[in-house]
Amino acid sequence: MFNVTQPVLTLMFGIAFSIPCLAANPPYPSKVVKIIVPTGPGTASDATARYLSDGLSKKFGKTFIVENRPGASATIATAAVHRAAPDGHTLLLTYSTHYINQWSLKLDYDALDFMPLAQLNKSPIVLSVGVASPYHSVEELVESARSRPGKLSFASVGGVSQIAGAYFLKKAGIQINSVLYKDPTQSLLDTANGLADMSFTGLTAPLPFVHSGKLRVLGVSTAQRDSNLPGVPAIAESGVPGYEFASNVIMLAPPRTPKDIVKQISEAVGEIALSTEFKNLCKVQGCTVDYLDSEQLATRFPQELEKWKTLVDQAGLTAK
Repeated sequence: MFNVTQPVLTLMFGIAFSIPCLAANPPYPSKVVKIIVPTGPGTASDATARYLSDGLSKKFGKTFIVENRPGASATIATAAVHRAAPDGHTLLLTYSTHYINQWSLKLDYDALDFMPLAQLNKSPIVLSVGVASPYHSVEELVESARSRPGKLSFASVGGVSQIAGAYFLKKAGIQINSVLYKDPTQSLLDTANGLADMSFTGLTAPLPFVHSGKLRVLGVSTAQRDSNLPGVPAIAESGVPGYEFASNVIMLAPPRTPKDIVKQISEAVGEIALSTEFKNLCKVQGCTVDYLDSEQLATRFPQELEKWKTLVDQAGLTAK
């Protein structure tokens, strides 16, 4: 009879137990990866997500797709990713509204639950009016609002744009009614048609309306003028000193996503985000590269939450 020695038995058991482990941990990714975006097509976040999905598909040899889930101040998309399996096959590409919602809304999740993957870029908010509007400068708008408190309205989609508007009112010392929309395009259409006196949106959204002669941009929220709108002054130089505001695009994974998967995604995203092609895309989209890797973003996260808490408090939009 054949006698199996102890070393052979040990080897056999080792092989037997290693096979299920290998089967349970296939190489990442093992199927289609969804990048969920809380905005509609045509926004800067959407364009960034689509560029990343194409680049990641090439790097990993698997399909990455973009799924738009706008609405409810980005909470629909964020909650979906929070509930997703922590295997790296559902990702969130969002923006600074993620920090704002922590303080302005009652949520079923915590902003810190997610696994940071990368910060990608930052972009300004712009203040626009219809071409038929009597206002041709921020100064004129502020003067009118001061003479008629509570009579004007500004359109936004909540989150960053709403905070930008509320912060503008505080810095200017004026009262204007806030009207929330689900979609930035509709808010801009209503502004162009005179149903709202002004709108606060990201820079990309109003450009088609500006080029078609339906909207006029009065100011940008960054400290300096934007290269996409060189003739438009910063709001801070237009009678509202100290007003400065920008939003970051960030990429997150569901809670408890394994660190090795986070590392793989973060490194691949970093290669794309630091490329000349991505820099050029950002310029076209009216934003600038502002890259942080997963570890850097994890360190920055608490600081960003505190910064936005201050802005939410100043705007009077803290959740009760």
